[in-house]
Amino acid sequence: MTDLTRRRLLRAAGVGAGSLALPGAAGAEPEETISDDFEEREWGYVRKDWLENHDLEPDEEIPSVLMMDGYKGASSGESPTSLQTGQAPTHYVRMSDDTLIAVSVLTEHPLKPAGTAIVWASARGTGCSGGTFDLFDARGATDGHELIEWIADRPWALDRVGLFGASYSAILALTIAAATPDDAPLEAMCVSAMIGDLYRGAVFPGGVPNPVFPALWTQAYRRAPDKAGTFHGVSEGDEICAQNVATRGRQPPTERAVWLYTQREDDREWRSHSPIFRAESISVPTYISQSWQDEQTGPRGGIEMFNAIDPDPASPPGWEGTDPTGGGRGREHAHEDPKLLRTTNGVHNTAHSVVLRDAADFFRYWLVGEENGIMDEPQVKHHFGATSTSLDKTVGDSGYVAQDSYYDGGWERLYLDGGGSLSFDRPEAGTDQYVSGSPRDAWVYGEGQVNSTAEPVTQANGPDVLFYETPAFAEEHVMAGPTTATLFVESTAPEFDLFVRLSDVAPDGTTIPLQRGLLRASHRALSEERSVYNDAGDVVRPYHPHTNPEQPVPGRTYRYDLEVFGVAHVFRPGHRLQVSVTTPPLTDGLWGYEPSRAPGVNTVHRGGEQRASRVVVPLEPWSEVDGEKQLPTGDQCEYAGYRCLSDEGGSGGPDLPSPPSGLPASPTDLL
Repeated sequence: MTDLTRRRLLRAAGVGAGSLALPGAAGAEPEETISDDFEEREWGYVRKDWLENHDLEPDEEIPSVLMMDGYKGASSGESPTSLQTGQAPTHYVRMSDDTLIAVSVLTEHPLKPAGTAIVWASARGTGCSGGTFDLFDARGATDGHELIEWIADRPWALDRVGLFGASYSAILALTIAAATPDDAPLEAMCVSAMIGDLYRGAVFPGGVPNPVFPALWTQAYRRAPDKAGTFHGVSEGDEICAQNVATRGRQPPTERAVWLYTQREDDREWRSHSPIFRAESISVPTYISQSWQDEQTGPRGGIEMFNAIDPDPASPPGWEGTDPTGGGRGREHAHEDPKLLRTTNGVHNTAHSVVLRDAADFFRYWLVGEENGIMDEPQVKHHFGATSTSLDKTVGDSGYVAQDSYYDGGWERLYLDGGGSLSFDRPEAGTDQYVSGSPRDAWVYGEGQVNSTAEPVTQANGPDVLFYETPAFAEEHVMAGPTTATLFVESTAPEFDLFVRLSDVAPDGTTIPLQRGLLRASHRALSEERSVYNDAGDVVRPYHPHTNPEQPVPGRTYRYDLEVFGVAHVFRPGHRLQVSVTTPPLTDGLWGYEPSRAPGVNTVHRGGEQRASRVVVPLEPWSEVDGEKQLPTGDQCEYAGYRCLSDEGGSGGPDLPSPPSGLPASPTDLL
């Protein structure tokens, strides 16, 4: 550590002396008592018994991280997901507009990074905090910045602070990091399972309305623990909590998220509440994890935030030397691009299990300067075979592949071909037809969220779905990254939605749905400037503006580029990659769509020079993958987020022979 820390400089200058007083600290002035439990400070209020309960010395300095949410927040006890257990806040911190924000400073908690103290805060207008709640607004981000400054100025904390969070608290952490100036004491951020773009990532994926989970979350799931957080403060006689609740401003009508849902096109309101549009302001070292089968926030947010964030070159405290390539570690430029991405199969909680495994090392490296090897690992690492979905368990390395970039996959172009096949060679012109508008379920998650007795009906072949498959793989192939489906479609309907699913089909016919993507026909316009292309010129991540929708003319053929969310998966010998095309399902994990149900017949063009429908996938033989890798083990049907569907009732895929030695090379021609 440096000899003269930021806080010691403040102390030497006599700045904020009043805010340094704590119960039992030498020289503290007698404080006015607001109640039997709290004492007043210049910065707000502190519980009288806080230090004693946490076994801290007044001058002890420990690494501290901020986590803010609008659930129970500062009232979170040892079981934060339980509404029955909780506590009153330990501190109330006064913001620059005089609003008191409730926090609890905890040195012991099962969900915090080891070796740190966690400052758990209630977002303004929630729990015991004062002010008015507004989802992901700028004022809430400023609150986080002011709390970071407050933490750094505490005698019990280091003056290097971290940001921590999962899901809701991760999104808030991103907004806080973007609002925190470069000269602030924020030094690192570790987040998981987030949404980066509210419009594209959750509420209108592909322009298709998803009213179910956003409405459930805003009107029920978030509100219930929020009320529990208030209850735990008021029931313990916390007069500050009671006063904050009594004087709280009215929330925006039906809450911001529900109001935003009426905004069917991407606009300034959506962008002002989406962290991705503030990403360029995030400058600190960042660790992000994401689950591919996340049934709540979806798999897109963490990936796009990782790609958008460009942190400043940095090194941990106490490193000597100025040459970043020599034996010494350069203080200014030890890490030119200090960010890490960890992905895994699994559902919402699985991503946080990954964070819990690595967060302690990440924070102790950047806050304390502890050399633990965390930053010597590959920047991007995709894990396979996670079986944990519990927050109190960690995900083991049962298989992984490392990359230098999220877009490092070996891109292959697979054409939709006759007989339900996927071909590496451009086929002759032809067409396939299916009935659009069917609400039949065509996507499933694990964790028992889908009735297994309905699978033969909802997954069977029928006139409302098209299936295409590769030949069986002769050796292991890895698919790691995003997929784009480019489809040339004409329809008899004036509006329709496309839904593309990627699956792994085993030799016995068992199907494992892996990932999906969707697009509303009227939202097909493509932004070439913001889309991502590979070296061959293929779109590998399309970006749709979602403004000024234009309905297709029935009977006319249009090009549709669907963003299929990223995934990392290993196809074992004898398995096949299956692509299905249908209408968005009635249910999609915890998502539920409001798709166009206008009946129609969709004609998919395949082959030929001008209308060769295809998918571009990050697929390559395992033996040809560069960098670190380890094949996954175990039964894939036991992986978190996977759901194995038996062949009873028929998946409808074609029975194709296996080539003698893997898949052929892809063509170099481009449509």
